[in-house]
Amino acid sequence: MMKIYGLENQSKEKEVVSMFKQIVNTFKQELAVARLRDREEEATAKAAQLASMRRNWRRFRSDKLVEQMELIVLKQLKAYHSDFYELDIARMLNIGEVPFCWFVRNHGTDLLPMEGDERTMQQAEEWLNTLRIQFGQGLKVADNTKLFICYPKEKKIKEVKLFSDVSFKVTV
Repeated sequence: MMKIYGLENQSKEKEVVSMFKQIVNTFKQELAVARLRDREEEATAKAAQLASMRRNWRRFRSDKLVEQMELIVLKQLKAYHSDFYELDIARMLNIGEVPFCWFVRNHGTDLLPMEGDERTMQQAEEWLNTLRIQFGQGLKVADNTKLFICYPKEKKIKEVKLFSDVSFKVTV
């Protein structure tokens, strides 16, 4: 039986669905608490986040790249799994088929486009450098973190061990 990132293929779907259901249930609980406390602004924001996550789930559920990323989320993250569905997939929608780097640590993820206008590339480069300083070991990616280059057009993901393997390209 083939294993991908330590998970058997047969159990992958079950674990991913279970993780997503837990995230949705957590959001539902937070939404209910906000409504009970008459925090309508907070409740409205939570309801919008929940709707967005569900939309993203339906849209990307069978995307091969997202499936690979979900396996990494299952294996690597200990908390903040919702970041993937709420922030990363939304960011993927915004950048389209542009290659991106994806930094994964125990308590969150960061997704940065690798092509774009000068300002966006400068911000992405600065953010990656901040991640390197905060979580890296010099130029190396620390053992408890992962750095990937993702290619949405090809539906491929490649793990890199050095922050210097990521290069940003101004295209506009």
